Amino acid sequence: MHSPFSLTKELTPVLPLQGGYSDRFGATIATPAIAEKGKLDVRVQVSTPGGHSSVPPAHTSIGMLSRIITELEENPHPNALKRQGTYYHQMQCLAENAPSLPSILKGLIKASQPSRTLSRPTGTTQAVDIINGGVKSNALPEQAYAIVNHRIADYSSVTELEGRFARIVAPIARSFNLSLNAFENETLSTDEQASAAGRLSLTDAYGTGLNPAPITPTAGSGPWQLLSGSILFTFATNKRSDLTHEKVSVAPGLSLGNTDTRHYWNLTEHIFRYGHLGAADRYNGAHTVNEAVKAEGLLEMIRFFSIFILNADETDLLA
Repeated sequence: MHSPFSLTKELTPVLPLQGGYSDRFGATIATPAIAEKGKLDVRVQVSTPGGHSSVPPAHTSIGMLSRIITELEENPHPNALKRQGTYYHQMQCLAENAPSLPSILKGLIKASQPSRTLSRPTGTTQAVDIINGGVKSNALPEQAYAIVNHRIADYSSVTELEGRFARIVAPIARSFNLSLNAFENETLSTDEQASAAGRLSLTDAYGTGLNPAPITPTAGSGPWQLLSGSILFTFATNKRSDLTHEKVSVAPGLSLGNTDTRHYWNLTEHIFRYGHLGAADRYNGAHTVNEAVKAEGLLEMIRFFSIFILNADETDLLA
């Protein structure tokens, strides 16, 4: 999570240090993120009576939770490449400027047909990242829970995700005679809850659910022109031998992770997430051991921000 680069008035862009450029199908594409996926960590908790392991029920709370997780993973969120989605516009740019893009993909993009290859980055994703249950081997687990992380597509919402999640797990709850509290909504009456074999609860694990960010305008936008022009000039004046593509394009990007720009949504609509770091300048990916960037890449980042600051100071595009 990064702090904004600049903010002085409504038309001045907020520019967190995130995002960059990459070589894709024979073209260099810079992708400032104009949108950001939402997020929701769902705590799935099964609570059942305890007891001694020598007289177990057919299914313990851990077994029930395992069945729920299996059901979730067998029903991933559907992919969609929508015209109003940010990734659709990026693909349109790629189809026009990437010479090595396979013709079948180029045809799909230009014909605006959905493709499994193209739609995956845009859909809502889910990942079961934490699981816990039980205290010792001779005691039935009274509680078992898992945390399911979601990154919400820019065309969806927290409410839509919660509704879908509850619909998927509700039949499993009924099959195990569990009462269900789905995001503070009880699905059984008080009498039915009393006769249930246990309880399944779905909650926002950390109270940090976040809707997708508002999409930053690009068409006829002075801040977008300022940013994209600064990016193109930085490429045009670079001295690196490994940046050899003559044609560089700037296309709208979608941030899969979250930044702190949510604190500025009510202040300006011109929010871009871009740091001018090339994909080849990263070591070992992100959130891992020895995460680092190459020195040449760091220098290019500094040079870009210097150019951007000077251009922002002199331009009439923010007037």
